Amino acid sequence: MHTNALLLSALLWASTLASPLAAREAALDPSKVWIAEATYGGSGCPQGSTAPSLSADRTSIDFTLNTSEYVATLTDDIIESRKNCQLNVDLRVPAGWQYMVASSEFTGRVSISSGVEATQKATYYFAGDTEQVSTSTTFEGPVAKNYAVKRGSTEVWSPCGEVAALNVNSQVRLDGTGTGYIAGSINKTVTFNLGIKWRAC
Repeated sequence: MHTNALLLSALLWASTLASPLAAREAALDPSKVWIAEATYGGSGCPQGSTAPSLSADRTSIDFTLNTSEYVATLTDDIIESRKNCQLNVDLRVPAGWQYMVASSEFTGRVSISSGVEATQKATYYFAGDTEQVSTSTTFEGPVAKNYAVKRGSTEVWSPCGEVAALNVNSQVRLDGTGTGYIAGSINKTVTFNLGIKWRAC
């Protein structure tokens, strides 16, 4: 009987510790999450500001940009064979919360001959943090198609309750001998889709 009473007391004590965290897990207020500023730049994106679309439940960010410059071509000029587009998002979060990129999708078109390798690469990091995560997808020529590269979690969390801009650097690159191109866009439209995961901290 005494053992049962001790066990019951331990369970009640554990539940009181868990309940504040559980309450916070279920209480993220979307109205307290907003994009204060978003900028972009790079050899494939003319520098400027943009207004990414943040979903109502704050679980995804969509970025769209119209440009004809985000295309890598195979020439003697290495600058033209590698193009990048970097997005910087100042996402404001409430105290006691942090987020990470849980999924991502990049679309474009690749058209290369035999002997050519095309790569789409993305690097994710938070401003002020030395930890970075990079993922890449390679296409072997000959191939000519539109692509949609989908990737999973980065497992890199933002600082807890602090302002730290999210940086996403997308790159397209060509290597080898032959002809062709890889574009980080379809019909001159660059599109990034980022899935966001939240947790109390």
